[in-house]
Amino acid sequence: MANVFDYLDWRGDLGFRADPFNVVDNIIFSMFSYYPFDGIVNDTLDAGAVSLPEAAKRLIELIKKDPSIEREFVLGHRQADFLTRLAETPRYRDCTLRGYVNKIDICREMQFAVITILTPETPPYISFRGTDSAIIGWKEDFNMILNYPIPAQVEAVNYLNDAAKYLEEEIYIGGHSKGGNLAVYASAFCNEPIQKHIKTIYSNDAPGFSKQIITSDQYKAIEAKIDCYIPESSVVGLLFEYVKNYKVVKSSESGIMQHDPFSWEIQGKNMVHINSVSKHSIVVNKMLMKWLEDMNHQTRLTFVETLYDIVNDANIKSVHDFTDNKLKNAALLIKSLHTVDNESKKMLFKTFSALFDVAKNNIQSFIDVGESRAGADEKPRQIS
Repeated sequence: MANVFDYLDWRGDLGFRADPFNVVDNIIFSMFSYYPFDGIVNDTLDAGAVSLPEAAKRLIELIKKDPSIEREFVLGHRQADFLTRLAETPRYRDCTLRGYVNKIDICREMQFAVITILTPETPPYISFRGTDSAIIGWKEDFNMILNYPIPAQVEAVNYLNDAAKYLEEEIYIGGHSKGGNLAVYASAFCNEPIQKHIKTIYSNDAPGFSKQIITSDQYKAIEAKIDCYIPESSVVGLLFEYVKNYKVVKSSESGIMQHDPFSWEIQGKNMVHINSVSKHSIVVNKMLMKWLEDMNHQTRLTFVETLYDIVNDANIKSVHDFTDNKLKNAALLIKSLHTVDNESKKMLFKTFSALFDVAKNNIQSFIDVGESRAGADEKPRQIS
């Protein structure tokens, strides 16, 4: 089935004036923020913009000199090929890039990146990056189960407030994974006058929010502008309280690999929709949320901090460190586990045991619930 690469073949010869911005363009723009444009695109919106072909050329040249850059691509080796194709495609080659910000802050436990894409014929698109390969970014994701706002959400609000000074027309805002969460949060908690300029907020398989956020007046003010997409076997996009009126898209992958937007199936200028998420997605989501519900705040805090301490003591800074030398790093993790105090260690094992107990004791009942759904388009309940 067709994907975004095929979309470039089918629609790439038409500019946005001939064929206006659509949801597939959103998927493509949401991936722009995953590219490491450090030193290539200016970090402020009032500085000169860089054309997409020029930015792509310079990044590809950097990759040739230092192939390790490509290892940081969250979406794999196809990212470089896709960027080259975009730069050569009439629909996108007139895009300009500015306002690229990429921050890793160990002290604040934050990973944040964003870029603004401008075209001659369509409103600007502010693209927030999802979690990249930095372990601190994964730690920040875990922090979502503890408190709001996380530092990246605060940065997202500040960025949007600043960007609005230079983008007086309508604005598209979006992102993939955590980037979609940042897009929604920034839109809800930005300066109120800015909200009227927001045309659409795209949430592409992004985690949701606490009930406190979902029920806030700020969130309700922008809820109707949220356009939410999750794949059939979504796990990430169903975490916490998620967007009510989401659309389910078909993927060529299975399981957690469906999180990859390159796998989302395209037909014409839309994604291929199906009626509901899979039974497997419902089961996994309910088990995870039941597990989290059963933990009090202190247990969650100790669990997250203990896991991070083990990884940090093993000097693992990137997800690639897990795969480069599996045996060596497994040994380092085990060694680091021995340095954890006994109480934290007991809590860690107890918490993992609780997850296995939830799976063991509830999987059949969850399956029964999935099988007895009243209609094919019924969606899993939201769990706070």
